[in-house]
Amino acid sequence: MITTKKKLEKDAYCTLLIKEKRNGKLINYASLVGDSLDGLASGKNSPHYDGLGQTAKVNEGYWEEDNVAYKITRTFNVSGVKEWTWTKGKKISDSGKNRDLLYKKYIVFYKMLKENNTKELLDFFRIGLSEKAENDNSTIENEWKSLGIPQMLEDGYKPRLENIKDYKVVTYADGKLFRLEDESGYPPITMIKGKHESVLNPYFAYVDGKIISAL
Repeated sequence: MITTKKKLEKDAYCTLLIKEKRNGKLINYASLVGDSLDGLASGKNSPHYDGLGQTAKVNEGYWEEDNVAYKITRTFNVSGVKEWTWTKGKKISDSGKNRDLLYKKYIVFYKMLKENNTKELLDFFRIGLSEKAENDNSTIENEWKSLGIPQMLEDGYKPRLENIKDYKVVTYADGKLFRLEDESGYPPITMIKGKHESVLNPYFAYVDGKIISAL
């Protein structure tokens, strides 16, 4: 939880809950709670604040990068989790070469949207969709629908692609996930219908010498 000032309203809060599926049942594995304690941001209400088993102690304090935002974190260990394809990828940084390579991927994505090519769009997202379907005990088709893209295309939304010069490669997960964003965090592809707009910005990974969509 990050806030621009430590003082919070009484009912302000955010919660992170990690669950484990064990013997067909979902069990709370690790959690983190950020809320107001005596009018100030706090993580004290997190279960097992001082740590227990696989969950470490909650750390909190002003974010060192700007000394204004208040940050609440904790570390937890997991095992037996399937390794997703993107975790095997190469770390990427922002550079002209990587920006150009990634922009070509956005152009391919844009053309699929423009042509309403559902088959190619499914293939574009297939790796991430199949892994998410397995994780959620669902199907690729249901995961595809959950992205919202099929509904937007059905409702008549049209894609718009901006010029790459206004964007940079922004990385996540220590450089293994990345995408294009402008200074405000917006992507180069927007779905438009009249006055309605919706942004699309999947995460990408560089695996086995090629860029793939990682959802």
